[in-house]
Amino acid sequence: MSNQDIREHLASARLASSEMGISTVQTVADAAEALLSMRPVTPDSEWELMDTVNRSVDVVSLLIHDASRRRQGHPPAALHEAVHTLLEQIERLRPGLVREELTH
Repeated sequence: MSNQDIREHLASARLASSEMGISTVQTVADAAEALLSMRPVTPDSEWELMDTVNRSVDVVSLLIHDASRRRQGHPPAALHEAVHTLLEQIERLRPGLVREELTH
């Protein structure tokens, strides 16, 4: 997936999440975009950034899918740990970016 594809996916996710009222999607999407704009220092840091961005895209998709299923009466998926782990990774890569979300 190219950076442009990722940005388009995140934009679609933001729209869907605002319609569904999922604030966590906004936070993760904003953080993923911020990571995309970072300039990695080494090939390893570039890999780590892109891995985290790709995980962000996956988590955003899961959150939206889960919200849709809950609207149909299904129980919520156990995504809290995945979201928290992702936010910790983002915070490690770019301190201060999601610190507030980690305290909730």
